[in-house]
Amino acid sequence: MASSKSGRHTETNGDKALDEQVSEEMNALFADPELAALFKGMKEVSVGFPPYFVMEVGKAFRAIPMLLDNRDERFPRYHMKLCMPKLDCQIGPVNNGEIVTVERGGIFTISAYAALPLNGFFGFEIGVLCKSSRPLPITQEDLDEDRVRKLFEFKVLLTPKDELLLKSEKDEDMKTMRDMHKRMRQAAMENMIKNYSTSRVQAAALV
Repeated sequence: MASSKSGRHTETNGDKALDEQVSEEMNALFADPELAALFKGMKEVSVGFPPYFVMEVGKAFRAIPMLLDNRDERFPRYHMKLCMPKLDCQIGPVNNGEIVTVERGGIFTISAYAALPLNGFFGFEIGVLCKSSRPLPITQEDLDEDRVRKLFEFKVLLTPKDELLLKSEKDEDMKTMRDMHKRMRQAAMENMIKNYSTSRVQAAALV
C-alpha cells in the first residue's frame, strides 16, 4: 500500500507472494545457492529473438511494426506488437520448431519480405494478409541449406483514421525534402555567384 505522505512503497501480501515466486524461479534456474542469492529479487527476461511468425498463403494478423532487426544480416526481420487476442508463432528451427502462442501486446517477428516494406508503417496498426506465393529460382545455396524460397504477395490494411494520418506524415516529409532541396539549390547558386565575383575581381587585379 503506497503512503500518500512519503510516497514510499509498503510491502503487501501480493508483494511477498511475488517475491516468493521470483525466488522459486531463481532457485530453479540456479542450483548453486550463492548464485540464487546473488540474483535474489530479480526475474529473468528474454533478450534473444522473439518468436517468429511462419508466413503461409491465407494467414493474416493485426499488429504494429516496431523496428527492423538487422542483428543477423542474413535474416533481417521486423519486430511486431500484436493487436489481436493471440497468434501462433514458433521458436527454434523452421522445419522443426516449437509452437508458442503470442498474446495481445506481445512481440513477435516476421521476415523482411520484398513485397512487404513495413518501414513506412512504424507505429501504425496494420492488417496483413498473405494473398499468394510463387517459388523463386533455386540457387546452390538453397540446395546446400535444403530450403525453398518463395515470393509472397500481401494485402495491407489500415483504418481510415490512420490512413489519413500516414498521408499527412508523408506529405510533411515531402515538404521537408522539397524545402531542403530548395535551400541546397539556393546555397549552390549563392556559392556560384560568390566564386564568379571573386574570379572577376582577381582577373581585374591582374590587368
